[in-house]
Amino acid sequence: MKLCLRCHFVAIRYASTLRTRPAETATSKKKKTLSVAVVGAPNMGKSLLCNQLTKAAACAVSCKMDTTTRNMDVFITEENVQLRIIDSPGTVGRGHVKDVMKKKDDDAVLCDPERAIERAQHVLVVQDATAPGDYIHHRVMHMLHRHRHVPSSLVMNKIDLVNDRTELLELTRILTNGTVGDARIKTAATTIGRLGANTNVEMPLHNEGIENQDERWQTRYRDLISKPTHKVNYMDTKRLFINIRGWPHFQAVFFVSSLTGEGVEPLRDYLKKISEDGEWRTGSQEVTTRDPKDICCDSIRAAMLDIVYGEVPYLAKIKINEWIEEGEVLQVVAEVHLDKEKDAKHLMGPGGHRMAQIGERVNQHLHTLFRRQLFVEMTPKPDEDEKKVKVQIQLKDIGAAKDLTNGDADLEPMQLKVYSRRWLMLIVVALLNNSNSMSWIGFASVSPFCNLFYGKNSASWFSMIFMAVTIPVGLLAMFLGSLFGLRSSMLIAGWTNGVGALIRLLSSAPFIPEHLRLPIGVVGQAIAACAYPFIMFMPTKVAGSWFPETQRALATTIGVMSNPLGVLMANVISPQLVTQASYIPLLNLFTAIPCVTAMLLVTFGVTRSEPKIPPSYSAAKPQMDFLPGLMSCMRNKQYLILFVVLGGGIGMFNCLYSIITELLCPSGYGNKFAGLCAALMIIGGVVGAFTSGIVVDKTKLYEEILKIAMGMAVVFGLIFLQLTLHDGLSIFIVVICFLFGVFGLASYPVGLELASECTYPVSEATSTSLVVLCGQVQSILLILVMKIMVRPLHPSKASIEVCRVGKEDQQNTPYDNTISVMVFSVIASLLVLGLVIFFKPVYRRLEAERSNRAREEKAKATDETIQPLQELST
Repeated sequence: MKLCLRCHFVAIRYASTLRTRPAETATSKKKKTLSVAVVGAPNMGKSLLCNQLTKAAACAVSCKMDTTTRNMDVFITEENVQLRIIDSPGTVGRGHVKDVMKKKDDDAVLCDPERAIERAQHVLVVQDATAPGDYIHHRVMHMLHRHRHVPSSLVMNKIDLVNDRTELLELTRILTNGTVGDARIKTAATTIGRLGANTNVEMPLHNEGIENQDERWQTRYRDLISKPTHKVNYMDTKRLFINIRGWPHFQAVFFVSSLTGEGVEPLRDYLKKISEDGEWRTGSQEVTTRDPKDICCDSIRAAMLDIVYGEVPYLAKIKINEWIEEGEVLQVVAEVHLDKEKDAKHLMGPGGHRMAQIGERVNQHLHTLFRRQLFVEMTPKPDEDEKKVKVQIQLKDIGAAKDLTNGDADLEPMQLKVYSRRWLMLIVVALLNNSNSMSWIGFASVSPFCNLFYGKNSASWFSMIFMAVTIPVGLLAMFLGSLFGLRSSMLIAGWTNGVGALIRLLSSAPFIPEHLRLPIGVVGQAIAACAYPFIMFMPTKVAGSWFPETQRALATTIGVMSNPLGVLMANVISPQLVTQASYIPLLNLFTAIPCVTAMLLVTFGVTRSEPKIPPSYSAAKPQMDFLPGLMSCMRNKQYLILFVVLGGGIGMFNCLYSIITELLCPSGYGNKFAGLCAALMIIGGVVGAFTSGIVVDKTKLYEEILKIAMGMAVVFGLIFLQLTLHDGLSIFIVVICFLFGVFGLASYPVGLELASECTYPVSEATSTSLVVLCGQVQSILLILVMKIMVRPLHPSKASIEVCRVGKEDQQNTPYDNTISVMVFSVIASLLVLGLVIFFKPVYRRLEAERSNRAREEKAKATDETIQPLQELST
């Protein structure tokens, strides 16, 4: 399959702008020049730094490694100084080129970093300040040792993502072996820019240099240093420099953010200052000597890397097929070749939306560079001889589209449309969520009657089996949902939920023997539990796929809040329906009706996963695949803290819900009172959740609100547990239950938003679902702890307990929960202390959005400082 991108201009020179100085101004002083090689490990931000230094978007940039595969010279001329910045590929080994980049024989990727140094008068070693590890990459170290005669500077990039910038000083000391500019590093205070040797608090020297190594190492060192880096085995350089983390010969150190531009101006001024007398290598108006065709190919490849996950971007081969000048218009057709049809379909995306995003990204880059409108043509060609239909889309101003084979006839391949069927999709999801939660918690508020009907501790078994089944099915549900789509997930959820409810109804039928009631009921409950992991993802998925931006938040709220509404209904209605054990079948029938209704609606009403025409452009936005997203989450320290603590909060809430009657009945509080307490928790939770959501939207104080909400929830939760140990405190318990619900559920949506913020760009379905599954695990553990720690009830309370239903009741045994409450309180306190002390999240998604806005505003405000290209260079 081929994909053709048509550009109606390409150029390589600056346009005449207000920044272009007259020729005599540039030549009035003696000309100076400096060639600078920018080197470093992959994904350090080298290309974006080159763009910032030259004030031109000449180098292609993406969030993935291996975007740059060739050296590229870019220039900036200011006054009498011309800087040549040589952007180079990241330092990798031959195995990486073959296995990751899918290139069988590409020596340029391996050789170009050292070639850049050989052509340079100064070297900038770019280091990611946020990357794990306190060492310079061993391949970079090998090149620095081979070319120690070339002056070099260290550039600490991505400081905009560093919370505590004082930590950069220690990292700098390690990476420089404590020496900068042949002098010990001395630091008292540091501002962003150059780190000098002119302050007055000395840092201790880091002495892991080559002179401290043994003779065997020295011999090995001399042998490897005599060879070009690309001819030395990757693992050999890694073993050689495994104990040498820094380079003591840097002339200067700079702290910059290539994304925001912070600290770049001092770096540029420093390079201009150390420039040497010499002739310029190109005209004062030229940005690059790179072939414009290569620039187009690089831009397409970078967009593919940004938008398409997996190995497909590395498998694609991009070729300029046409390059035709017609007056002031230059027509360019670029073809993207892929060997397998499935890869081509993955690249295109549903309805071609993914390729539309790639075209838009190419358009933005080249429009900034060339300062002209860009038109992108996409032509799928499954067969070389098949008749093709070309559709041209103007992506800078997405709107009208033209069929190039039929004159000016208007087409709308990117048309947006909102379908009324979206409300049916939302109703089905809400009904599934609501009925499934009633199945889970229906017996909790009538546990004495449930135990009489099904057997001892059966109410706890119904609740625990629901949570236990959810855990192993959860990961499978996330994978299957991403593989087969929304409709398949809804069908699985609808049928398991409906069939499980019917089996549970069957267990209470009069012809079923008493000893078979519990096994049959538990089987039905387990089948119904399989629906919950699929339901977890549906509210946000339906809102994103079917609803426009103006209704997305409303749709998500309706879908999510239907779950606690189901809990509320179960706790209020169950005690009203079940006033004796023989009424349990009535409760099962009440639960089964909405479950079967949802099953029928899914089967006959839901016909597709996504609308034929999307409601918004973000509806087809690609997300990280399940396994890469899962691995990314598990490597994120802050997410893991949130994973444990927020999961613990969910677990505590679920635990209290499941055993609330068993906590209250020993002190004389009956089933209806327990149902009232549970209902007040939900009502308070609805108030708290909506309030916290509004406050967070306005203030973006995710961390602060989460810590306050969870802290107060634990306080009121512990007070509630203490009050359950005493009789005659009904009013206080009711008030505390409401407040516990307000703060407990207020932390829930904020915590899930923080999970997305910490793990961006991982799919929200993966990051939030893992937290919910962790909550299910901790729910089971906490219930088991509460059950194990109970003690026989003190005789003084035998006269007030209401756990037994009649004097002959031997199934419902009241217990003293004092020890259980103490253990629960300790666990809850430790979790919230861990959150307050150790949780310091980085708002990755929010920072990315702010950075993008800042970059757009800066581009508008300093429009004339970006040097565009206009005329074709010959």
